[in-house]
Amino acid sequence: MKNFLKSGWYALAIMLIHTGVMIAYFKILGLIYHGGTTLDDSSFLGSHIQISVIVGAVGAFFIYKSMIEQKNAVSKKSVG
Repeated sequence: MKNFLKSGWYALAIMLIHTGVMIAYFKILGLIYHGGTTLDDSSFLGSHIQISVIVGAVGAFFIYKSMIEQKNAVSKKSVG
């Protein structure tokens, strides 16, 4: 579990879940209040998607970093 948290995959998962939940939430609100799927609070939704993208980017960076660290560790083992 510790490696999973370190790797940054959790941040990507949070980003995907959060974005999905927010879009679903606004679709449901649109159906309730407008009888359609209009996104009235699109600026609010946009800010949430931006936050999700930033969290996802951080997660992707950590995944990339951990992949490089693993690659370096493997190459050091083979040399030694």
